[in-house]
Amino acid sequence: MRHDPSTHNTRRTLAAAAEIGGQALPAGNSLLLVLAAVGRDPARHDDPSRLLLDRPPQPPLMLGAGPHACPGGSIALAIAQEAWQALLSDDTAAALAALGGRVRWRASVNVRLPAFGPAERARHAG
Repeated sequence: MRHDPSTHNTRRTLAAAAEIGGQALPAGNSLLLVLAAVGRDPARHDDPSRLLLDRPPQPPLMLGAGPHACPGGSIALAIAQEAWQALLSDDTAAALAALGGRVRWRASVNVRLPAFGPAERARHAG
């Protein structure tokens, strides 16, 4: 999730005037928040570009919080954990090689949506 989050960005509208990074912004301004960058922030993660399976867990910011929290966040994390355990318990290289090339991504402005299956592969091939 840190290296390739499903949600890359989101938009928010300022309810009140604010200052962000020294820039004054009036109420009503729309902000584009790039969530994909947070997983590689060196202020939050030591050696952020390396995939370390024994890294201490932190709440994934890309799942949001409060009223904007992803309703399926805990389910998504459980699925990801089980998938990693399955990949690491079997012949990982063969499992990853079998997966590679079969996943296509649907076109989207702010999220990465995998398209699985023969019909989806044919439609997104090329």
